[in-house]
Amino acid sequence: MRKFGRFIVRHRILIIIIFAVLLVPAIIGSFFVKTNYDMLSYLPEELDSVKGNKILSEEFGLSDTVYLLIYDEELPSVAKLKNRISAIDGVKDVYWVDDFTDLAVPENFIPSEIKEKFISGKSTILQIQLSADKKTDEIDETIENIKKALNDKSYLGGQPALTHELKKILDREKIIYFLIGAVAIFIILSLSTSSLLEPVLLFVSLGVAIILNMGTNAFIGSISYTTSSIAAIIQLAVSVDYSIFLLHRYREEKQNYLNKEDAMVAAVSGTGVAVTASALTTIAGFASLLIMKLGIGKDLGFVLAKGVVFSLLTTVVLLPCLILMVDKLIERSKHRVYMPRFNLVSEWMVKGKWFFLILIIVLLVPSFLAQKNLKYYSALISSLPRDAQSVIATEKIKSDFENGEVMYVVTKDKDRLKESELTDKIKNISVVKSVTGVSSQVYTSIPDTFIPSQLTDQFRNSEYSFFIVQVKTGVEDDETIKAIDDINKYASQIYGRNFYLTGESVLLNDMSRQSQIDMKYVNYLSIGLVALIIAVSFRSLSIPIILVAVIQLAIWLNLSIPYISGKPVYFLTSIFIGAIQLGTTVDYAILLTSRYKENLALLEPVEAMKKTIKDTGQSIFTSALILFGGTLGITLISKIKTTSELTNMIGRGALLSMAIIFFGLPALLLIFEKIIGWTTLGWRRRNKNKGKP
Repeated sequence: MRKFGRFIVRHRILIIIIFAVLLVPAIIGSFFVKTNYDMLSYLPEELDSVKGNKILSEEFGLSDTVYLLIYDEELPSVAKLKNRISAIDGVKDVYWVDDFTDLAVPENFIPSEIKEKFISGKSTILQIQLSADKKTDEIDETIENIKKALNDKSYLGGQPALTHELKKILDREKIIYFLIGAVAIFIILSLSTSSLLEPVLLFVSLGVAIILNMGTNAFIGSISYTTSSIAAIIQLAVSVDYSIFLLHRYREEKQNYLNKEDAMVAAVSGTGVAVTASALTTIAGFASLLIMKLGIGKDLGFVLAKGVVFSLLTTVVLLPCLILMVDKLIERSKHRVYMPRFNLVSEWMVKGKWFFLILIIVLLVPSFLAQKNLKYYSALISSLPRDAQSVIATEKIKSDFENGEVMYVVTKDKDRLKESELTDKIKNISVVKSVTGVSSQVYTSIPDTFIPSQLTDQFRNSEYSFFIVQVKTGVEDDETIKAIDDINKYASQIYGRNFYLTGESVLLNDMSRQSQIDMKYVNYLSIGLVALIIAVSFRSLSIPIILVAVIQLAIWLNLSIPYISGKPVYFLTSIFIGAIQLGTTVDYAILLTSRYKENLALLEPVEAMKKTIKDTGQSIFTSALILFGGTLGITLISKIKTTSELTNMIGRGALLSMAIIFFGLPALLLIFEKIIGWTTLGWRRRNKNKGKP
């Protein structure tokens, strides 16, 4: 590492120029990164629901449906509005009363099955089918154009309208998230560093890393809205520690060397390996998300892991060059460090070791059971604020027309007798409102050649046929999930494996079930990778068990809080928290343990632990406070429940991990000192000069 440090110091001007040049394509590339708001697009393609959805889109041109609810309008006026909407680019079809009956017929004479579907009291509903070949931006434009054609008595609801509103909210809030988080982190850094200029240098260095990370996302093409919202501030919060370690080591080395260049070489050499090892555990936590079958995990995990790599690179390569460039200004702007010291509390932290061990044991079982029984939600409507127009509209539509979820049964088998048998069974499911297809509108005794082509073309082509099932309940209702299971069961009895059940509720149900499978594998992998890195770093069998157990308890405590408060969480949150909290906060445990090992070379265990808490307390406190402060702004400001919830748990997790490490880890290291010594190579290697003058 000394040769590496010497190279950086000698070529510092060239290195700064290289990074400045790299920023140009990175900034340009960031403008080409699209944000994907469709969570269902991250489902694995081998699922039947995904295959069925693809068939509907490619074979029948079916895409999402928006519902337009209109109050206090005469039917002829609604018909004119329907024609205007039909002419909007991106609208495939608009279904309403006049598609099934003549509007010249008095309303009282309209068949009840048609009236129930489109008219309720003073309100009427139009079903607007969007074109399947349109991109996200084009769909947004279509939604906006539809809204321009409406009056104050109209409500636009459904999944595309909800997604459109989500995009608008996040587009407004994303930059605010980062700015508030960055300001909070800057304030904390100003209090924890000894110079006014040091926080600025850290922000410049990590800012370059963030831009490089965001710019290289252009090679991916698009990232999820969750990744887009939080990746930059999470990258800043979790990697600022590396820069602080380098700064602190540089200040120490300046006392030992005559010139700043030699001091920086020693600082890079002294921190390079330690910072790399610390970054590896964080990368391991993020990288564990890559094994998820749900693409959203790969998306977030890859961007965060890549961000840590860039942060590590700028910390050990760019930051030393910047520090040397303005070293004199750093010296002139020095001030005292305002973070609390841990000299007084270290005494009772050590004395209370048995109490803290008992507390850990007491918390272990209930926190595990609580997080195990956590309730989840998956629907987009649950993520948006309750006063969002699309949410209000969707709720009104459901209330006025009992319009719940729409499902599609797709099959290659065009036997109308089989379809009729299946639809009859489905109609007997209590929450099913209607079944619409060829067999539901034409008697099975009528030959295919006598059926109007406009009807058969709507539900059939040369290869596939489908019919529509509408239920009265919402996407997350237990009755909807049971209806999905019942339809699958009945369809299997008639078609065997030759069918696909799809629709938003089916896709979300599959996504929720897949996430539970992914959670187990992500947890196993993240724990295994982090434990392996710790085992190699400490050459120990027992230390990885102790350190991972401590952080795992903090994770369980974090997840048990929403259970105790009776609040369900987004079904992906627990997966992300498990990997992120473990990867980011195990560094605190590694720092305390490694410093304790160093102090054991000179002191007995109790005194060594007191000194360790004094040595590391401020660094751990600052790191946890930075992660908490960086995410707090998003938690308080975001109107998107999933984003606010995830950042809240990340910040809270940092504080919980800090608390468990301060109170629990010293107790475990002291109580299991002998076991650690037996299972760790060179654990208590005594300094041969100890006690000599």
